[in-house]
Amino acid sequence: VELLLSLQSHPVHAVAVPVLEAWLTLQDVPTSERHPDLASPLYGRLVEVILKRVAYPPSFVSWEEELDVDEADFEEMRRLATDWLVGAYFLMRAGYLEKLAGVILSAKQNGGAGVGTSNGGGTPYNNNATATATNNHQWEMVEASLYCLTAVSREACARVKSVSNAVRGGRDSPVSGDGTATASGLTQLAGMICAGGAQSASGRHPLVLSGVASFLGGYSAIWALSCPPPSILQILSYLSLAIAVPAAMEAAGKSVRSV
Repeated sequence: VELLLSLQSHPVHAVAVPVLEAWLTLQDVPTSERHPDLASPLYGRLVEVILKRVAYPPSFVSWEEELDVDEADFEEMRRLATDWLVGAYFLMRAGYLEKLAGVILSAKQNGGAGVGTSNGGGTPYNNNATATATNNHQWEMVEASLYCLTAVSREACARVKSVSNAVRGGRDSPVSGDGTATASGLTQLAGMICAGGAQSASGRHPLVLSGVASFLGGYSAIWALSCPPPSILQILSYLSLAIAVPAAMEAAGKSVRSV
């Protein structure tokens, strides 16, 4: 396992991709039939490794100027990683979201990446993630965290809606605790991100802004269930600001229609 983790972190794309495909194959094995070492704790470590693999290189300005990473390799890694991330979410549930939110909170607390300011709504999740954004490349890690959060938005929204439907029907849900924690944590994270309005949006890297827009649109079903009208207006206002940024225009436009 340690060897596979080391190979997954290898900077050479041709070395890392086969290992990711091996993790994808593992997901076809029921958790009850796996060795204990291949369960949730391993996936927590893998999320941190994959997060770094799907992040833009620290030197990134544009693909035309990028010399260290090939665009096709980068896109392939993200495509393969998305399938694995969904499987990781099903295994880790709210813990998956908590770990990624922790990266964004870490960047905020370190004053980097233009993450935003607290809106007084509490801290989403517990900030105990070990994968943190360092000062010299915070925006890349924040963008990657938003990407990984959005990758599982359909599955997370389905879980929250399932719990909500059970509550409305007067039924108990076996996943009510996880669904409630998911909705609460994501709602508070969205509030923290959107706090500051125009000033907050203008301080973000364009690719982070695009990632925020996709995140806000991807979880629109949760906002509809959990956010009061003023919070929905805050999200829409933020997205309207993002539309003015070329790199975020497409993602923000789609998200406005979703919210």
